[in-house]
Amino acid sequence: MIVKNVPIAFMLLLFLPVLGWPGEVPDPGVVLDPTPQGEIGYINPDVPDFAPPTYPGEYYESVVPATLDLAERARLVLHPVTSMTNPNCDYEIYFVVSHVAQPPVLLHSNGDLACHGKFMEVLPLLRTMSGSLENMEVETTWMKVLL
Repeated sequence: MIVKNVPIAFMLLLFLPVLGWPGEVPDPGVVLDPTPQGEIGYINPDVPDFAPPTYPGEYYESVVPATLDLAERARLVLHPVTSMTNPNCDYEIYFVVSHVAQPPVLLHSNGDLACHGKFMEVLPLLRTMSGSLENMEVETTWMKVLL
């Protein structure tokens, strides 16, 4: 087996003893969404006033032929992009998944912050395509953190 992404594989090896080896019963006291050990400090603690984005348009339902519905696909993508986050840490994304843990767990790593922009840049496109306003609080919080 060739491991192409050594840093992620290395991180998994570091966390396996903490998460438990496959077949072990997970500790019922494990917190799935970790909380910060103190206040999260930012370079600029004073967030300037801003208005959350609005996505104007017309909302309606209609019956269409059974074809590829790109608006529905965009809505389906919007859910995991904004839901695989930690609400205790200003909706920081989880970028590492450990499938060998029982149950599988999401982990925070340095990739969370490195890929944060990729998650943010796609939201306006997905919302414009789908018209969905699901998890707007996540998008607003990400903007405050970025400011």
